[in-house]
Amino acid sequence: MPIAMTRTGAKRDALLKAGAAEVLATDEEDVVERVLGLTAGRGAEFVFDAVAGPGVLDLARAVAPGGTLIEYGALSGVTSGLRTGAFAPAVDRVFGLDEIVEAHRYMEAGGRVGKIVVTVDH
Repeated sequence: MPIAMTRTGAKRDALLKAGAAEVLATDEEDVVERVLGLTAGRGAEFVFDAVAGPGVLDLARAVAPGGTLIEYGALSGVTSGLRTGAFAPAVDRVFGLDEIVEAHRYMEAGGRVGKIVVTVDH
């Protein structure tokens, strides 16, 4: 069941018309409580968040065990942790784009600890 989220109920009718089975107004209701209620306590199987704002923690709590949360917004402030050094990315190895075949082989071998980075020169 597709559940759409918007800040206020003003867009409710448009979102229902676009195919949402339910619409949650995040400024007007408890996101976690409502999602759990709509899913009989299980939570959402997939959550797509194009904002990644302050509500990202609620969205994470609304995901079902084994579910997937996809963040593709940039407002959450997580990147500030990278800038300040609070979060340090674990990079296993860096490849140039011309080494993409080798990078894929390295990834498929499964021995890495951390992320594989491919750089692109402009």
